[in-house]
Amino acid sequence: MNGAAFDRHGLEVLGREECERLLAAHHLGRLAVVVGSQPIILPVSYALDGHEIVFRSDAGTKLHAAIGSAVAFEIDGTHNIDHGGWSVLVVGQASLVASDDERARLAELPVATWIAAGDPVWVRVTPTSVSGRRIPRP
Repeated sequence: MNGAAFDRHGLEVLGREECERLLAAHHLGRLAVVVGSQPIILPVSYALDGHEIVFRSDAGTKLHAAIGSAVAFEIDGTHNIDHGGWSVLVVGQASLVASDDERARLAELPVATWIAAGDPVWVRVTPTSVSGRRIPRP
């Protein structure tokens, strides 16, 4: 083997550096929040800013459920031919980006806007844990 660690199911355990490399290389993920007592998962365009995930959001369910709460954020990729793939999971705390200077800096990041409506705000997810797994390719 290449020195990789594997979990009890035979999945390769990705280190934090590899997880962040994958997070930096992609820009579409899913944000999991709890609304009332129900979990929901919503797609977001995002960027990795240092070790944190940032995205824009308009006022609404996603924003109100995320701010000040624990959230989960996930990205993944698959290999259709050999059924391989990988997944990265970030668990953390969501907060509003309040500084005008910081919002202006974040606006330069490659974060696509799906629907331009209202006055979007920036949300930052500060990780408390980052983990990843990869299905080994034959």
